[in-house]
Amino acid sequence: FLKAFIAAAKEFPSFNANTTKDSIILKSDYNIGIAMDTPRGLLVPNIFQAQTKSIITIANEISNLIQKGKESKISNEDMSNGTFTITSLGAKGGQFFTPILNYPQTAILGIGEISKKPIVSNDKIVIGNVLHLSLTFDHRAIDGAEAAKFFTKLCELLKDVNLLLMEA
Repeated sequence: FLKAFIAAAKEFPSFNANTTKDSIILKSDYNIGIAMDTPRGLLVPNIFQAQTKSIITIANEISNLIQKGKESKISNEDMSNGTFTITSLGAKGGQFFTPILNYPQTAILGIGEISKKPIVSNDKIVIGNVLHLSLTFDHRAIDGAEAAKFFTKLCELLKDVNLLLMEA
C-alpha cells in the first residue's frame, strides 16, 4: 500500500502535502503514517522517507513500529512530520468507514476487510476477493475530480503488482 500510494502521489502531489491556515505545502519526502492500536490508544508513527526504501525495509520498519507500539515506546518523534496516513479496520472485520484526517495532512486512506464476493470476470460471475477502500481528503487542497483520478490510479496499482513494480 505504501509503494502504491507513493507511485500515485507522484502523479497527484496534493496527496503528499500538509496544510496550514493559509497554504498548502507539497512535500518531497513521503513520511507515511501507519495507524495502529496500542495500549496507549490509536497512534500514528511514520515510515520516514518511504520513497527511498524497499518493500522489505518498509515491512521491517512497520514490524519494528508494531513492537514499539506493543511496548508503549512510540515517541513523539516517531509520529512527527507525517505527510499521509494509512489506517485499517480490515483485521477487525470492518469494510467501509470514514477515516478522519490526521491534521495537517491532506488525505488518509482507509483499508477495509478483503472479502469474497461475486464479481463479473470475462462475462461470467465468479467468486473473487474484493478489497474495500475509503479515502478522506481535505477539499481545500484536493478537489473531488482530482481525488477520483488519484483513487483510480491507486486501485490500478493495487490490482496489478507488475504495474506497481514498473512505477517503482
